[in-house]
Amino acid sequence: MKLRSIFPLETRRGASPSRAAAGGVRAPFHSQPSSPAMVRPPVVALILLFVMALAGCAGAGGAPSPTPTKTREAAGVQPETETATPPPSSAEGNTNTAAESEQATATPVPGNVARYTGLPLADPSLLQETPVLVCINNDITSRSSHYGLNEADVTYEFIVDGFHLTRLTSLYQSIPAKEIGPVRSARWPNIHTTYMFDGILA
Repeated sequence: MKLRSIFPLETRRGASPSRAAAGGVRAPFHSQPSSPAMVRPPVVALILLFVMALAGCAGAGGAPSPTPTKTREAAGVQPETETATPPPSSAEGNTNTAAESEQATATPVPGNVARYTGLPLADPSLLQETPVLVCINNDITSRSSHYGLNEADVTYEFIVDGFHLTRLTSLYQSIPAKEIGPVRSARWPNIHTTYMFDGILA
């Protein structure tokens, strides 16, 4: 293998380039291949730019946290405190309990008081009798001939027969009645009233 020099013969032998050019001999042009030292600087610069871009993105992503500030309180001002309400004493609790028990206790009804009139009876055994209910006529001709209404414990008036006539329903229990009238046939209100008092319809 032969090694070839890139310089002309005259130059290698000690002749100067100007002399070689004057003598009509042209030095051949040979391009030198790029060395690794010439390729490295651009690559290093690109790597640095890439690292700087990543660092800038990482710094922009996290927002800075606000710095907490301290609030100064005025000197000599004390915060308000809630005052706890003391529990009721045992005396007050006993008083309330006694008042509730008095209200809840019902007054006993005497055994000789009629349940529908509230009047005392000379004969309390009448309260054991079943109430008797009687339908009494109340048209224009019979209103002046009523008898036995004062002895009734309770008397009701109902509208019947086309909503222009009324009839009475009287309940008898505590006061015996010698005569009651004028008696008429019963209607639906008389029947329901009898069921309500658990009585007998005459």
